Amino acid sequence: MTSVLFITSNGVGIGHLTRAMAIARRLPDGLTPIMLTMSKGLPIAREQGFYCEYFPSSQVSGLDNPQWATGLAARIAALIEEHEPAVVAFDGVSPYAGLRKALAAHPEPASIWIRRAMWRADRGVKQLEFAERFDRVIEPGEFAADADQGPTVERRDEALTVSPILFCDESELLPRGQAEAQLGLDPERLHVLIQLGEVPEPQRDFMLRSCAARILQHPGTQVAILESAISEDLVLPPSVVKLAAVYPIARLYRAFDFVITAAGYNSYHELIRFKVPAAFFPAPKMTDDQQARARYAETAGVGVEVGLDPTPAVETLLDESKRARMASRAHEMSFANGAQEAADEIARLASSPDVAGVATRDGRLSLKTVTAEQLSVIEGIGAVTADRVIEYRDRAAELPTVDDLREVRGIGPATLEALRSRLGP
Repeated sequence: MTSVLFITSNGVGIGHLTRAMAIARRLPDGLTPIMLTMSKGLPIAREQGFYCEYFPSSQVSGLDNPQWATGLAARIAALIEEHEPAVVAFDGVSPYAGLRKALAAHPEPASIWIRRAMWRADRGVKQLEFAERFDRVIEPGEFAADADQGPTVERRDEALTVSPILFCDESELLPRGQAEAQLGLDPERLHVLIQLGEVPEPQRDFMLRSCAARILQHPGTQVAILESAISEDLVLPPSVVKLAAVYPIARLYRAFDFVITAAGYNSYHELIRFKVPAAFFPAPKMTDDQQARARYAETAGVGVEVGLDPTPAVETLLDESKRARMASRAHEMSFANGAQEAADEIARLASSPDVAGVATRDGRLSLKTVTAEQLSVIEGIGAVTADRVIEYRDRAAELPTVDDLREVRGIGPATLEALRSRLGP
């Protein structure tokens, strides 16, 4: 049985770990995910059935950077030697020195950097140079890609960009009545979820209190807040429903008429994909440009941006007709779940006998070395056409270009376009 080793950085919350689990749960049978995380979400990963180990971040460990990097390299090396993964996939902003050291000492598994876009324009240029250390860069798609002004934009050609990555598919969401019953909500009321776990505590407490007070001024409303986001000193109205830890909360989104949340990658894309009207608060982050993401949602008409004064956003979302327009707009701009696309790419990489020889730097297959079996999984290419492509390539006096493949019988304009997206020199 072959394995994939996922390594996720810490960050605030469990965003990196969630993306890794979203991909891992869609890997084909026979490809076993192994997790090493610096996130405190370790119990969640285990509850979801994954083998997961915890490695404390440098801040938590108290070690200086060289000591911590040495320990991380040793732990990753031990996991590689024990599980012999076909692929090592890292989800994080900066590939750590310890990770780079372990990969350099163990070149056998293919390596992937799952590198989220939407970086702040003034951050991260140096880290991007580490892309050359990986066999693949997979970029989770961004609904707000048109507003992205960060440094990853100029390096997008080196990455395989997939659709936004979500843990859940829409088919996994519970119907409203079941979700209300599971959460103990009154089915006769308008329900609002406030989830601001990524926001620093002083701002979070102020937002929770002011949002709840503003919403509850309207008759027939009910506010729910996750207990994990409520600090000891925060006093909330007694009618607020305090929800125990629920994962994934997205499965219960249909219980809510609207949501107030930080504009982090996961909740942002879940709410838009599942057509839930939302107010997005741009939490201050070192790298993630949440402000651009929140503003784009408002520009696109699928949500609103909310600041420390929540009144305008709350009043907008309490208007049923405006919520309906947001949901309709989200339906018009719907996107696929890129978790399956990323899982398929990892599976292809795991089955490749020679990663460096089969793939180009941007994650496409190389026309020079691609096999008929690899071609046959591309949309529009069956076994017969794949054999014709290989025969055409091998009989040519010099290596043909992808555009030359229009000469192969069975390849029309649509199929050629699919080949362009999957094949390089």
